[in-house]
Amino acid sequence: TFGVGPSLFENTKLNLQKKKPKLLKNLPHFPKDQLNDEFNGGDICIQACADDAQVAFHAVRNLIRAASGQVKIKWAQAGFNALPKDGGTPLNLFAFKDGTVNPKTNTEYEDSVWISSSDLQNWMIGGTYLIYRRIQMHLETWDRTALKEQEATFGRHRDNGAAFGKVNEFDDFDELEKDANGKYIIPEDSHVHLSRLAKQTILRRSFSYSSGIVSNTGAYDSGMMFISFQKDPQQFIDIQNSLGRTDKLNEYITHRGSAIFACFPGVQKGSYLGEALFTSL
Repeated sequence: TFGVGPSLFENTKLNLQKKKPKLLKNLPHFPKDQLNDEFNGGDICIQACADDAQVAFHAVRNLIRAASGQVKIKWAQAGFNALPKDGGTPLNLFAFKDGTVNPKTNTEYEDSVWISSSDLQNWMIGGTYLIYRRIQMHLETWDRTALKEQEATFGRHRDNGAAFGKVNEFDDFDELEKDANGKYIIPEDSHVHLSRLAKQTILRRSFSYSSGIVSNTGAYDSGMMFISFQKDPQQFIDIQNSLGRTDKLNEYITHRGSAIFACFPGVQKGSYLGEALFTSL
């Protein structure tokens, strides 16, 4: 997957200013953000995925090598997925399913992910916006939390991913449903409740990472490479703002990096990546 960031269009040598989509802007500062510039932004994004981590590593390395002298690496991060034995939704490092509420049908992808028109920037049609957030997960704190409290943090059961009050992972639910005592079935400060209030759908395709130990604390530098795809960045912004400061998950995570990229549409036979952008200058 390839994308270009807002800063690429600000490079006067490339003369791309007029081709920058209006929606391609750096993400705003969100509550609880503690971002490190070394993990933010970038002109070009390359995401390489493979069943073998060594294959993914060399795919990126060889692309960078081919552009030697023209580009330099700002940041890089290796990640992995934990898939249940029976397949299905991957697990994050907190051992909860991640990506349950994703678009599944072609119609849902058209509605939420693929761009059909883009500020008269035709080179974006058929593409999408990639949002990246590097999220440190405080595993030691999480490990000291009882299972019941962990589940209340997400609003889902750990063993099967079902929302509170439901049986199966993909059972639909009403985040505002209350029990006989007038109490929300899904806690109102839970991750599921707050994210659902935004009324937005995005494609989540996140990976876990582990980068050794934080030297001054001795804690693991581990967490999530949150990656989402959406036809309009506002979809993600609405969700993140809805989570805000009240998301109970904030007790266990810290956002360390942030980036947004405009992803090119697929390549037709005989064409090349980004042709619509670079041939229309």
